[in-house]
Order: sequence, then structure tokens, then C-alpha cells
Amino acid sequence: RLGHASSAASTTSLMLAQACYELGELDNAARYLKFGLPHITDHGVVEAAVAGFRVMIRGKARQEGFEAALDACYECEGVRRDYGPRLALMLLNEYVWLTLRHGRVDKAVEATGFDGSTFRNACLAVREGQWEVYDLVSALIRTRILIATNNADVALRIIAGALAVAARSGRRAIKVELLVLRSRAEVAAGRQQRAHRTLLEALSEAMPLGMVQMFVDEGPALQSTLNAVMPMLMQLPDIDAAFVDTVQPVPPPASDACGEDDGIAAGEVFSRREIQILKLLDSGLTNEAVAERLFLSLKTVKWYLYTIYPKLGAKNRTGALAKARKLGLL
Repeated sequence: RLGHASSAASTTSLMLAQACYELGELDNAARYLKFGLPHITDHGVVEAAVAGFRVMIRGKARQEGFEAALDACYECEGVRRDYGPRLALMLLNEYVWLTLRHGRVDKAVEATGFDGSTFRNACLAVREGQWEVYDLVSALIRTRILIATNNADVALRIIAGALAVAARSGRRAIKVELLVLRSRAEVAAGRQQRAHRTLLEALSEAMPLGMVQMFVDEGPALQSTLNAVMPMLMQLPDIDAAFVDTVQPVPPPASDACGEDDGIAAGEVFSRREIQILKLLDSGLTNEAVAERLFLSLKTVKWYLYTIYPKLGAKNRTGALAKARKLGLL
């Protein structure tokens, strides 16, 4: 009975970890992940395994960098055979996201077997009717590769078909991700105005769901389009200010001080809320006072600090404020 209870709790924890991650609640996601990972091979539920590995890989990328996340991908391969082709496809999706996010197009192309016209990896074979999500995730992978290899028009054709399937089947999260990728493909194809409309649609779909992390995870590839769309988003009724704060990146000013010796990742970005919290802390306020000033919970303020410190390469408030001043953020 204890074994069954542990497996059930692990399944729930891993699904909650992914939900928290997509909502941008990274501290809660880490806690659920810590509980669920030790039992990830016990329950046989592929969706739970996918959720756990996704949060683990993306969390590693965010906090420890590319190499640590890449090692995590390789570790996941060890349990792939326990779940079959569905997990293999999902892990390939995370690997492609990771390698492209860090500019390693060569690794992503090699993993998918893309030769300029076809994908030779068996995971990407179309399997219509077998598992609907399979074809949608395959479309995500192929689209990312095509955008990265300057095949935006082909990517747009694939996305068109996948969006129809996602809408028909009610796969809202995948629909949002496909819209994000369509926006990127439209930018690559020189269709800026269409890209703006598409991204606005993606944001409008994601906001009621609280799905913020998907936009953050796209990184610099999405930043200029986000900047252009934000004024239009702010004009929508019932705007969620917290959602806007999280998805809208604010780049630190160019400065010779932002180098590898400072431990600050090149191209790192900060949300408006993160800058606001840093400024209040710099004025001498405690965490509790910051929470009261911004009408946030203390837990939320601590979560923001949890995301700010790694971005600045700092381990505590004093170090974070010192580096923020050096960058001209304060």
C-alpha cells in the first residue's frame, strides 16, 4: 500500500510541478519536483514523467546553465525505455528547445536528423490517429528546427495544420506555444505586422490561464516582438498586471560592467516587477515592507528574489543590490 501511495503522490507532485512552472511559480515547482522525482519510474504514467523531466531540464537551464541542463537531458534518457516512444518524443522536444535556446543549432539538427528537407529521427514520423498529442509535439519540434535553419515558410505550413488540430481538440497550452512559434516564423519570413497580431493572440489566450513561463522561456528570440506588442496588450479589457510584469522583459542597460567576471549571464533580462522590487530593497525596505508596499504576499516577494539572484549571479541581497547598481538598474 505504501508503494502505491508513493506512486500516486509522485504522479500528483510531478503534475503540480509542471502547473506551477507554467504559472511562473518556480519555487513551488521546485518543491513539488523534489518530492516527485525519486519515484518517477514507479507509476508508469507517461504524462507525469514528461511533466517532471520538463521542469527539471528547464529549471536546470535557468539556474545552472546549458551544460547542467544538457546533462539532465542525458540522465532522462536512462528511463526512456520504461515509457516508450511517447516519452522519447517529449524528451526530444525538450532537447531541441534547450539546444536552440542556447544557440546550438548543430546539436538540434543532429538530434532530429534534419537534412534540409526531411527529418530522419523515427520519433518525428507522423502517426495520425495513434496519439493526437504526438503529432502536435512533433509539429513543435519540426517548427523550431525549420525556423532555426531559415525555412520559415515551411514552418508556417506545418503550424497551420497543427493549430487546427490543437483548436479542435482543446489543447490550449499547445495552441499557445504554436502561436508563439508562428509569430517567430512570421518575423523570420519578414511579416512583422502578422507576427505582432499572432503574438497578441497568443498572449490573450495565455493570460486567463496564467501561462507566463512559456513566453519567458523563448528568451531573446521573442523579445523585440514582445516589446512591440505590449502597448496593444495593455489596451485589452481585464488586463492582468502580474501577467504583464512577468512576460515583459526589461533588458539591463549596455555596460562594460556586465561581463563574465561578474557572474552575470549575457543577455539576461529583468521584468518590470523585478526592477521595482530591487529598487525598493535598495531604499532599505525589508521583504515584509516590500510585500506591503506592492500589495503582494511575502511568499511572492521571496519568489521574485529567488529568480533575481541567479540572474545577477548573486547569492544574497547585498550582492544582488551591488551588482544591480553596477549594471545601472537602480
